[in-house]
Amino acid sequence: MSKHDNLSLCKDGVFALSEHEVKETLSLRNIFYNRFKTQVSLLLESKRPKSFHTDKGRLDPRRVYRHNFSDNIFIRKETTPKGDTTIVMLIDGSGSMDCGVELFNHRVTRLAVCNAVVSAFAKAVNDVLGNEIKIEVFLKSAPPMTGKAITGTDNGSFVTLTRLFTNSTNKNLDFDSLCKVDCVSPVNVNGKQAGSYTAEFSVLPSLLKWMNNNITTKNVVLFNLTDGDAYASLGKDRLSFSDKENKNMRIKYLRNIPNATLSIGSGRNQHMVQTYGQNVISADDEGFSTKMFNCFMKFIGEAL
Repeated sequence: MSKHDNLSLCKDGVFALSEHEVKETLSLRNIFYNRFKTQVSLLLESKRPKSFHTDKGRLDPRRVYRHNFSDNIFIRKETTPKGDTTIVMLIDGSGSMDCGVELFNHRVTRLAVCNAVVSAFAKAVNDVLGNEIKIEVFLKSAPPMTGKAITGTDNGSFVTLTRLFTNSTNKNLDFDSLCKVDCVSPVNVNGKQAGSYTAEFSVLPSLLKWMNNNITTKNVVLFNLTDGDAYASLGKDRLSFSDKENKNMRIKYLRNIPNATLSIGSGRNQHMVQTYGQNVISADDEGFSTKMFNCFMKFIGEAL
């Protein structure tokens, strides 16, 4: 990295997929969305408040005539507690996520699968639940440069988190923009987008600090989307952050946070389970979408 390089941070730089790729991603998103919408609607219907009659409660005029035969002339309604959960989604923005996969006759990148999933889920939560469940989406990156190139201080290699989407404000929600995220970091070099190594759970300390300061719901669920191995450098000494460190970070920071990982391209093998835990869903397995939907439905069921 030359001292003459012109560096800048640009959030909009991560929304860089080509028009053709965005079109394919939107088509895949719509398939996921229709499935999510149906499943969420069924779940919501099963949890709607129900009326029942009892010998105490609010008098039901239509039942007063039965008083001599039954004491159940009062009506009561069950109530369902409001959702008090935030689902945080972490998307792997590394260069390997640009590899292609095929789903539902759509040839897309691994990252496009992530984009389609989070966009579909966020849109379904908006349309069916009125954003009762809060959603935060982040892109995790590991730019191939040191902090000295940006700040002038010798603080070494670093990772970044880019906040892509939130429904906490419930204003101007753009679900389609999530289908435009590319495998680049938010750092531009000489006006061009820099790539990214694989940050994975090295971002957790910063993420949890942000969550403590910004998330107000009682419960938090983390959903990680990745193609596998961690590979990044940290700090002045450029300490290697690999799968061993990734596992340790998960155990340390996510022990009390419900979490799951969608594995795209790496399968659900012993290595993935050891690194990311038992809740690994493989996009390479037949019928993975059903497992993924069931996972999300479990999250929603616990949130409502």
